[in-house]
Amino acid sequence: MIDEGQRSFRSQVSYVNLVAVLIVSAMMIVVWNSRLGAVIFAVVGIVWVGLTLRSVIEVTDDGFTVRGILRSRHLSWSETDAFIVVGFSGSNRPLLRSKADYIASSADGAGVIGLSADAIESEALTTRVPMFSVVAAVSSHGERFRVHGTASTPIDPAFPAQAAAELNRTLRQHNPSATAS
Repeated sequence: MIDEGQRSFRSQVSYVNLVAVLIVSAMMIVVWNSRLGAVIFAVVGIVWVGLTLRSVIEVTDDGFTVRGILRSRHLSWSETDAFIVVGFSGSNRPLLRSKADYIASSADGAGVIGLSADAIESEALTTRVPMFSVVAAVSSHGERFRVHGTASTPIDPAFPAQAAAELNRTLRQHNPSATAS
């Protein structure tokens, strides 16, 4: 849940990663009787969890601090253009938001599902937010800075979209010339 005026943006992805590391490590001990493998996997997993806990977007008085997994970058209000949601897989595909308007039977007896012309308009389409999408800061030079600590999870799949919307709202207050939508 994103609150208006929130100053720090981090999803629950690190906690989901921690649970996965614990479950896989336990399974390695129980199923394969490999304590050494489980310990190595747990150590690597705990390091990954620590790195994702570090990854966050923080709002400061003069801009944003974007902390990635390994490095940080401070962007002032004037050099930040927008915050967007980016997926790990290809481009986003549009989805139809409306339900079918009518069902008509065809000559072969099968039903045909259709939409009226009123249902096919720009408001009827929405963009599918891919699972494991993250918030990325876009600088005025076109650089994208992904923040893996803002990834969507099965627990909160809408977090990146909500965080980007709140960050863009804050950005527009301080930089009206930003292209943030």
